[in-house]
Amino acid sequence: MGKYRFAALLTTAALAAGAVSAGTAGAATPSGVGTSSASNTVAQVDLGSGLLSVRVLGDDAQSSIDPKVGTPAAASVLHPLTVSSNTLSALNVAAPSVEARSTGAPQNVGSSRDLGASGVPAAIVKGIIDPAVLTAVVDNAGARSGLNAALNNLAAVGGVVSVDKISSALGATAAPADADGTRGFSATNLNVLNLGALLDGLGLPLGNLSLPQISNMLQNLQLFGAGSPVSSLLSTLGISSAVPDAAGLQSLFTTLTGNLGLGQTTLTNISGALCSGTLTSGLLGSNPVLGGLGLTTATTCAQAVSTVTSAINTVTSQLTGLIPGLLGILDNTSLLKLDSVDIGIVTKATDNVATSVAGVTGKIGNLHVGGVTIPGIDLLSNAQALTSNLALNSIKSVLGSIDPGLANIVNLKVLDSTGTGVSSANGYIQALGKLTAVHLGITPPANLTAILGNITSANSALTALKTAVPAFNLSSVALPNVAGMDALNSVLKATPAAAAVNALAGGASMDVASVQAASNFVPVIASAPAPSGGTLPRTGRDAGYAIVGMVLVGLAIGIRRRVLAHTAE
Repeated sequence: MGKYRFAALLTTAALAAGAVSAGTAGAATPSGVGTSSASNTVAQVDLGSGLLSVRVLGDDAQSSIDPKVGTPAAASVLHPLTVSSNTLSALNVAAPSVEARSTGAPQNVGSSRDLGASGVPAAIVKGIIDPAVLTAVVDNAGARSGLNAALNNLAAVGGVVSVDKISSALGATAAPADADGTRGFSATNLNVLNLGALLDGLGLPLGNLSLPQISNMLQNLQLFGAGSPVSSLLSTLGISSAVPDAAGLQSLFTTLTGNLGLGQTTLTNISGALCSGTLTSGLLGSNPVLGGLGLTTATTCAQAVSTVTSAINTVTSQLTGLIPGLLGILDNTSLLKLDSVDIGIVTKATDNVATSVAGVTGKIGNLHVGGVTIPGIDLLSNAQALTSNLALNSIKSVLGSIDPGLANIVNLKVLDSTGTGVSSANGYIQALGKLTAVHLGITPPANLTAILGNITSANSALTALKTAVPAFNLSSVALPNVAGMDALNSVLKATPAAAAVNALAGGASMDVASVQAASNFVPVIASAPAPSGGTLPRTGRDAGYAIVGMVLVGLAIGIRRRVLAHTAE
C-alpha cells in the first residue's frame, strides 16, 4: 500500500507541476501604465524682455497610474490669471487657482471668477469666467480628470486682444489599456490686433497721423464705398459728396476748409459797410457763396447774415466731426479679427506606435483685416499658409501706408500644429498634440525712434483741424482703445514720475487659443497573439517551465507502471 500511495503522490505532483507550467502559457490580458495630460491657454501675451507676461484662463489636467510618476492620481487645475513682470514686482499677481484632485474618491469642484477682482489693473486684463466645473477620480478603471469652463468679454493688454465668448473643455485618462487626452476650444469674435492700441503701444498716437496717412490707411483697409464706416460717417454728418478713395477724402477736407474760410469772409463783408438794407447785385456777383445759398438782391442783410452763419455752423460741424470720426474708425478697427475658432486635440498612446493617435482638428471662420474679408479655413485643407499670407499682406499694406519702415513689424501664423505626432523612447509610446489658433509676433524696426520723430502732431490732421477751427477742443476727441493702451503704458511706468513706457516698443508675442495634450504609455506585460484554437506558443523561461512539467508527468507515469508491475509479480 505504501508503494501505491507513493506512486499516486508522485504522479499527482508531476501532473500539478505540469499544470502550473502550462498555466503560464495562457493568454495574458494586455496591461500597462501611463500618464495623460492636457492644457489650454486662452491668451498668452509677453511684452519686451520680461516687461509683462499675461496668461489668461490657463487650465491643466493630468491623470497617471505610472509608478514612475508617483501614486496613481488625477488632477484638474484652473489658473484664471497669471501676471508677472521682471521690472515691476507689484505686477506679479496670480489669481487663486481652482483644482480638483483625487487618489481615489470622485472630486467635483465648481467656481466662477471676475478677473477684475484679482487686483490686476483693468488696462492689463478684464473678463468674467462662468462657473467652471472640474472633476477628478481614480478607480479600478484608471485615473481620469476633466474641466469645462467659459470666459466672457475678455479684454487684455490695453485692448490689443479682445474676445466676446470662449468655451473650453479638456479630459485626461490613464487606464491599463492606454492613456488618452482630449482638448476642445471654441470662441467667437476674436479681435487680436486692435489698430489704435497697436500704434499707441509703439509710441505713435493716432492723433499724430496726417490726413494723407489716415486716408491711405482707410483705403488699404477697404473702408470706403457703400455701407462702409466712412460712408456711414459722411451720411451722419450730412455730407453728400462722393468719396470713393483716399484722394477723394483729402479733396473733401480741402473743400470744407475752403468753404469755411470763404463763408467767414462773406459774413464779415455782409455784416459791415458793404451791406446796407438789401444785398446789391455787385455783392452777389463778387461772392459765389451768397448765390450758392440762394440769396438774391431782395434778401435783407440780416437775412443774409443768418443764412451765412447757419452755413458756417454746418461746415464747422462737418469738419469737427470728420477728422475725429475718421480717427474713431481707425481706433475701432482690428488688424486681425476672426469670426470664430473651433479647435480640438485627441491623443491616445497604446502599447504600439501603429495603434497610437495624435490628432488635431481646427477651423477658423472668416478673417477680417478692416474691411478686407478672407474666407475661413479648415486645418485639414492645408490652406493655412495661404490664409496667413493673405492676412499678413493686408496688414503690411496698412502699416506701410504710415511709414514703409512699419510694414514688416507683424508676423502671423494661424492653426499652427508644429510638434504633433507619435513617437517611442525608453520603452514608452508618446502621443503629442499641439495647436495654436493664432500666433502674432511684433518686432519693431531698429529705427523706430527715427520713424516716430517724423510723425508728430505738428503735421497731423487734428492740427489742420485746429487751424481751420481755432475754437475746437482737441481734448474732446475720444479714442477708447488708444486710451486703454495709454492706461497700460502708465501702469508700466517704474514710478509715477517716470517717463512714459511704450508697451509694445520692445516687441511682443501673442498666442490666442493654444491647446496641448500628451499621452504616455508603457506596457507591463507584452503577450504574443494566441494561435487559433490553441494556447500561446512558449518562449524563454515559460518554455523551460513547460518542458520540466512534461518530463515530470512522463516520469511519474513511468514510475507508476513500474511499481504496478512489481506488485503484480
